Amino acid sequence: MLQFGIKIKCGKEIIGQISRLIFGGVKSFVGKILIGNPGRANVPPLKPFPIEKELQDIFAKARINLA
Repeated sequence: MLQFGIKIKCGKEIIGQISRLIFGGVKSFVGKILIGNPGRANVPPLKPFPIEKELQDIFAKARINLA
């Protein structure tokens, strides 16, 4: 997403992604990553989002647990 922000030359996205990289590392270390969050700077980093049924089926086929 940082590369996307750079590509579209959006300062808000770039700054948002840098903060997500810094704090995301800490959150993943303590197991606080939210499922379904798209990762854009325009959505709250701690807000979970529902995963579409089609994607849930793909994860189920691959035997990936989303819980």
